[in-house]
Amino acid sequence: MPKTKKDQKQNGEEEEEVKSKDYTPAREFVDLLAGAAFPFIIQLVFSATVMVFANAMDAVAVVIIALVIGEGLLIGAYVLFGMRSGSVAYSRFVQGQKIRDEDPLMNAGFKKVGEYKIYKGFLIGFISIVPCIIFHIFYLAIPNSFCEFLMQYVFSWEFAPSIIYVSCGGITIAELPPYVNALSMLVAIYPIILHGTMYYVGMKREYKKQEIVRIADEARAKEFEEMERERQERAERMRAEAAKNKKKK
Repeated sequence: MPKTKKDQKQNGEEEEEVKSKDYTPAREFVDLLAGAAFPFIIQLVFSATVMVFANAMDAVAVVIIALVIGEGLLIGAYVLFGMRSGSVAYSRFVQGQKIRDEDPLMNAGFKKVGEYKIYKGFLIGFISIVPCIIFHIFYLAIPNSFCEFLMQYVFSWEFAPSIIYVSCGGITIAELPPYVNALSMLVAIYPIILHGTMYYVGMKREYKKQEIVRIADEARAKEFEEMERERQERAERMRAEAAKNKKKK
């Protein structure tokens, strides 16, 4: 029984719903949060570990060295996470593009969650530092022991210039000049720039890998077509020779 226009329309709507349900703004936001979660956790782990070690030694040189090493490790983590995020995002973009290319008319608006967009690398880096910025601003506006503890032991990667100033000056965190405290916030810029840059680098690396795979697939397809063409030509020659021998008989 042939399908009516109503059935065809209904089937088309169901198919479109299945194709587009992979992407929603909420899922996209959750994906961005997931990308920022790992760098944020690394911030907490490195900050706490470095400051506990530095305070145990109770020496200015050790504090400075510990903070510098901690910053170096955090930079390395952002490099790795940024490259991985960019690579995964570009893979998702390629998958989504294949679906869009299958039927440009029906799938023109199809999106996969987490597809590569250059701004997402910087946005993930920004999301990862939002808690630190919030508590630092609150600490600048209303100095209190809770935020002081967080900045010293939880977000010491960002508060490092203030901690070094305090250690070298022989003063307490509470005696820290406000302008030094405020300038420490500039350190929070580098995770955004670093993650965004490495996100792009990861995309370029994945692009090269995808290109190598594509070229290899095209070469295999071309080789198969050539073999098939030669097989057909041999078959044609054999049929022609068989027909010719048949006429002679």
